[in-house]
Amino acid sequence: MFEYTLFNPSTNMFIYNVFLTEFPQTGGAFTMYWVYPLRLYSHVGAIGKFTLFCEVIFVVYLIVFLVKICIRLYQQRMKFFTVFWQVYDLFMFMVGVASVGIYIIRLGFTYHTMAKYKEDMRRFVNFSHIVLWDEILVACLSVLVFMATMRILEAFASSKKVSALVKVFEQSGKDLFWYGMAFLHMIIGFCFLGYLLFGHHLLSYMNIYKCLGTLFISMIGKSNYGEITATQPVLAKVFFCLYVLTIIFFTLSIFLSILGASIDDSVKDTKKDKNEDLIEFMMHRFKSIFSKPAAKGLDKYGNSSEDNTVEPPDRECKIMPDLLIKSLNNINVVR
Repeated sequence: MFEYTLFNPSTNMFIYNVFLTEFPQTGGAFTMYWVYPLRLYSHVGAIGKFTLFCEVIFVVYLIVFLVKICIRLYQQRMKFFTVFWQVYDLFMFMVGVASVGIYIIRLGFTYHTMAKYKEDMRRFVNFSHIVLWDEILVACLSVLVFMATMRILEAFASSKKVSALVKVFEQSGKDLFWYGMAFLHMIIGFCFLGYLLFGHHLLSYMNIYKCLGTLFISMIGKSNYGEITATQPVLAKVFFCLYVLTIIFFTLSIFLSILGASIDDSVKDTKKDKNEDLIEFMMHRFKSIFSKPAAKGLDKYGNSSEDNTVEPPDRECKIMPDLLIKSLNNINVVR
């Protein structure tokens, strides 16, 4: 194994490199390599100061978020856990706190490792543990960014389309949770089976992490059927057929069925709602500024002006409060 770390002062970037050759007892050799760039000095320069400012803002946001969650827990007690978005906020807060904790651990390891390096620059210093914690931090931040992006749906809760999408996940949330647990058990079972069958022959099955990645890639149609049949001709066919029938056809069909049933119910509820969409109403008013006036005898809604006892401006004044009240109710429901 050849392991070393490079540093580029101009870009403030560390490059952790590992080149490994493994000689198994069955014969042959496996060659592997890892090249992982990371920035240990994250508060250097103008970008570093901006990064520090964003980190402080994030910590302040977490504190405010904690106060908000505590107030809701005190007011609602156990009812707090019956609202989907409130549980979602609680889980997102826990991921944020975990990210801060992992960042502090990585920062501590960084200072300790760099202090050891400065004591004796000719001595080898291992950066593998810093790389490990940096990968965990990136994974936590990725989950947090995804959850925060999904949380923006609340801002568009007044739209019928977004409300329908939220209702789909609210109605199917419990079923999707138990489906996810069953799917996790099955995919882990196939992962261990693939590791036992092909782990000592193929790099794509050399460990559990590689097995999971290979199996998930196979779900989208990019399979390595030729490689596994070359190592285990009979068992590979059995493994591949069972995986395709169980995971791709059976479990994914159940997933689509759960979503399909929830979508049908959500569409029915949306069709029953005869109120006008606030966002569509505002877009219509914005477009009417740049469009030609309606034909004589018809208002902008396409109705005869003789049939309307209320003039269009008065009608708008009566419609707008109803739309605002409906939108606020939708936002409260989403929350």
